[in-house]
Amino acid sequence: MSAVKAGVNKAVQAVSVFAASHIFFCDTDKQQCMTSGKAVAMAMTVTGVLMYSFGKPVPASASAGKASKLGGGSAEGRSATVRRLRGRREQPGSVEEGERRGLLDEDDEEAP
Repeated sequence: MSAVKAGVNKAVQAVSVFAASHIFFCDTDKQQCMTSGKAVAMAMTVTGVLMYSFGKPVPASASAGKASKLGGGSAEGRSATVRRLRGRREQPGSVEEGERRGLLDEDDEEAP
């Protein structure tokens, strides 16, 4: 299960607990009664859950296109990105190399 689906399930659980506590315990404990704040929060949660549930899924090809533009669409693209970043980091005297070796603080700048 994805993290988003788990979050949606938790939201439905929270709405259910608010509603059930109002129905079953409002007579005995006034803190369990529905307030305007709880009602607004429940409405927003239910709206978000419905939007997620009935939303149009993003096709796999569209998400793969975004990933490939970022260099993460394939193993080859990720490897090229990693090589490029490593090459930039390994240049002698660069800020990244100095930070890696602990020579520069965050506030220091690279000498010209």
